[in-house]
Amino acid sequence: MSEAVTLDVVIPSRNYGRYLPEAVRSVLQQHGARTRVVIVDDASIDDSPRVAMSLADDRVLVIRLEEHSGISVARNVGMRACRSDWIAFLDADDLWPTDRTQQLLQLVEGSEPAMLFGQATEFVDGTGQLPIRRTGLSLQAGMFPMALARSVGYFDESLVYAANVDWIARALGMGFRVQKTDGTVLNRRVHGANMSSQAGEDRSDFLTIVRRHRGKVDLAPLMA
Repeated sequence: MSEAVTLDVVIPSRNYGRYLPEAVRSVLQQHGARTRVVIVDDASIDDSPRVAMSLADDRVLVIRLEEHSGISVARNVGMRACRSDWIAFLDADDLWPTDRTQQLLQLVEGSEPAMLFGQATEFVDGTGQLPIRRTGLSLQAGMFPMALARSVGYFDESLVYAANVDWIARALGMGFRVQKTDGTVLNRRVHGANMSSQAGEDRSDFLTIVRRHRGKVDLAPLMA
C-alpha cells in the first residue's frame, strides 16, 4: 500500500491541551498513508485552543467550536472537514503505536469496502502499560473507507457516551464487512477524567442502543 493513499484523522478535544501534542505526534509519525489531522476543540476553557493553534500547519487543521457541544458534535464537525480516502478517530488523550496505519492497511483486500480494526492496550497515565487488551470493535481502534463513513452518516448527537458504538452498529447493520488484526493499534490512556469512566455511571445510552439494534446485529463485540 503506497503513501498515495490519504487518511484524515479527527481528534475531538475538550480541555485536553496537556495531552494534545503527544496525540498529534503519534498520528503524524505514521507511515503508509499521507495523513492529515483535524483537531476539533469543543470550546475548551484550558489552554487547549492555544496548544491546538501551535500545532496547526499544512498537515493539521484546527476547528474551534464557540459553544461546548459534546464529542458527537465535534466528531461530526471533523467529518465534514474530511476529504481523504480513509477516516479514523482518535481521542485527544490517547496515542497511536508507530506502525498503526501500516498494520491496518495490510488488511485491505479487493475493492469491497470494509471496516479495519485492531486491538487496544490500556495504560495508566504516568505509570506505563497495563496488561489489559480490549478485543472488541472500538471506533478509536478502527479505520474506515471514507465512502463507507459517508454511507453510515454522522454520529447521533443525542447520545452522550455511546454514539461511537451506535455508529459501528449502524455500519454492521448495513452489511459492511469487518477485517481485524491481532496487533495493537491504539494505546488508551486511563485517567480520572476518561469519558468511559463517566459512562459507567449512566447506562441510558447503552440501553438505547440495545433497543435500537437488538436482533439486527451482534452487539457483544461492540461492548467488549
